[in-house]
Amino acid sequence: MSREELTKKRIEQGVCIKCGVDAIAKRSKKLCDSCLMKNKKRADSWRQDKIALAICIDCGKLPKTKSSLKCSSCSKKASKNRRSITNRRRELGLCETCGVNKTTKARCLVCQKTYNDRQVELQLQRKLLIYKHYGNKCSCCGIKEHAFLTIDHINNNGAKWRRDNHSSSLYSFVIKNNFPSDLQLLCWNCNRAKFKCGICPHER
Repeated sequence: MSREELTKKRIEQGVCIKCGVDAIAKRSKKLCDSCLMKNKKRADSWRQDKIALAICIDCGKLPKTKSSLKCSSCSKKASKNRRSITNRRRELGLCETCGVNKTTKARCLVCQKTYNDRQVELQLQRKLLIYKHYGNKCSCCGIKEHAFLTIDHINNNGAKWRRDNHSSSLYSFVIKNNFPSDLQLLCWNCNRAKFKCGICPHER
């Protein structure tokens, strides 16, 4: 029996095409959970090797671009494939992320929760990175409790920044622009006093 025939037979039987023993996982069309995990570990290892060599994580040949781990050619192909998959899932009324659960929105409830949790985690990571860069304490009174701290525009142009960058996250902007020198950390008290009085009472 050829490999193609064996694969087709196992798919019809609903078992993993690789091991031929376990049932196909819900998040896959061909592999069981065990084989999926093995494939993921192997792929992660290859990915890290390519990143270390500064080559494209897909083709492994051309140098990666500055803004991506992939070369420009592979980035374009990946983007085109993602759009194609997303459009097909949307037409079928499936979740655009997992492609399994039915939904009338872009993501099913499970994928939306996963996405939200991931965004909260990323936002916290950005916040900690920025706070560390700016000293992890209020530049005026020296308080270190993160719950009391906020980013302050030294030149009092925060309102202008929000008008010009209304669709941007401040944390993303700060990191992308290599931690601008016209920003600092202040506690909410010092920040508010600076806004209302022009100067914080601590500095009088």
